[in-house]
Amino acid sequence: MTHISRFRNTKVWKDKRDEAAQRDHCLCQVCLSMGRYNGKDIQVHHIIPMSVDWEKRIDIDNLITLCPEHHEQAECGMIAADDLRALISPPGV
Repeated sequence: MTHISRFRNTKVWKDKRDEAAQRDHCLCQVCLSMGRYNGKDIQVHHIIPMSVDWEKRIDIDNLITLCPEHHEQAECGMIAADDLRALISPPGV
C-alpha cells in the first residue's frame, strides 16, 4: 500500500474531504457551472494531485467536488486545473 493509499484512510483526509463537500454543498462544481444541480456519487478531487505536491493534500483550496464523469475528465487533463480552481474561488479573488 502506498503512502497515498494509506492517507486516504486517515481521519484527517476524511474530515478534509467532508469539509470540501460541505463547502461545495455536495454538488459537482462543473455541473453547477453549467446550471445543473448534480449531487449523485460526488467525489472530492485534488486539483494538484498528491503525487505532484504532497503538501497540498489537505489544502482546502486544492479540493473540489465532482461527479464521476467530471472527476475522470479532470484526472486525465480534459478539465484544466485553473478552470477547476476558478470554480471554487469567490468572484474577484
